[in-house]
Amino acid sequence: MTAKNWAISIGVDRYQLKSLPPLKYAKKDARSISNFFKEDAKFNEVLLFTEDSPSFQDELTIPYRTPILRFFEKEFRDPFLSKNDSLWLFFSGHGIRYAGKDYLLPADGDPELAEHTGIDLDYISQKLNCSGAGYKFLIVDSCRIEGRKGEGFGNSEHEGITTIFSCQPYESSWEIGEPIAQGAFTHTLLKIFRNQINKNNLTLKQVEKDLQQQTIVLNRKYGKPLQTPHIRCESVIRAGLSLFPPSLGQSKLHVSKSSNKRRKTPQKPSLKRKKGSIEVLELKKNALDAEAAGQFKLAKDLWGQLFLACPAEQDSYIKAIERIAERSASSDVLLSAAKSHNKQKDGKNKTTVLASQSNDEMDLKALEAYIDNLGILDRHSFNFESISLDINGRNIERR
Repeated sequence: MTAKNWAISIGVDRYQLKSLPPLKYAKKDARSISNFFKEDAKFNEVLLFTEDSPSFQDELTIPYRTPILRFFEKEFRDPFLSKNDSLWLFFSGHGIRYAGKDYLLPADGDPELAEHTGIDLDYISQKLNCSGAGYKFLIVDSCRIEGRKGEGFGNSEHEGITTIFSCQPYESSWEIGEPIAQGAFTHTLLKIFRNQINKNNLTLKQVEKDLQQQTIVLNRKYGKPLQTPHIRCESVIRAGLSLFPPSLGQSKLHVSKSSNKRRKTPQKPSLKRKKGSIEVLELKKNALDAEAAGQFKLAKDLWGQLFLACPAEQDSYIKAIERIAERSASSDVLLSAAKSHNKQKDGKNKTTVLASQSNDEMDLKALEAYIDNLGILDRHSFNFESISLDINGRNIERR
């Protein structure tokens, strides 16, 4: 079954509230992103919300709060995509952080009444997760209100979603005039997108690095302050995967240098990644290592990533996840028994104590079952180091 790719692009130039400064290129940015998804990436469905965008299924698509919320409530009631599909949402406009939450401001938004007139990013993420898509991306080119840098917009994290913010909290997102005539972040992002759709070899971590470097250089060239895009995703493993899901490889386009005309290049179906690819082999190795070390939560996350990356082998990954669930349950019983026996202060070796307590037959049987189920581990010992960090390499925990 061919994977589907959907996108929603929202751009707000003019605000009803006079205290909100109008933007010059938010609508243009939303259109540019929309055109990329339609023409370059060949998405199945692309919906645009601007002040003059066409209606969708007889519903208005002007970027006011009611039409946007009405769209999400109507279209996202039930899942309409699958785990092999992708869903992208782009927003260009003002944003604000209020009472610990990030809000997008539609054309009728008021930063002083963000809870009632803004659109909560948590709400957006919930709706994206309702879609059923396996790949979900939220791109936010926002926080452009001068004098509000202390609000810290861009702090939120969203489970199951990769979020790309145009700037760090306490920074602003800048627009650049002619000859660029675009937001610095969106201009840079589109360059990276077009490069990625041709090569499809950059990980999220590499994309973030390129975004930061190129945006900083571009702003410096045009006399703008520091602006540092950043990416938040649900796991370190996701940060090491490609930006675009495998399905986008089916529709790569190349630009002829001589004629500057787009032409399709014959492509092998790339929905299924090669079994022996470095990325897949590395994920498998890490999953087995985590399982060997008893890091069952990490192991399940890794097998889950492989489930999405290699549809052809999904049955084997499901079995791996089921195997880990069984071992995790057995491990919990073993841990409970060990804690019970460790309370006995008799000076004996803990392993000997655990194996010699014949009066606790249930715990002993659970232990034997756990050992018998080790399977692929061959009962060998493995040294394993677990490191937790965010996509920027911060908050490191080493065990």
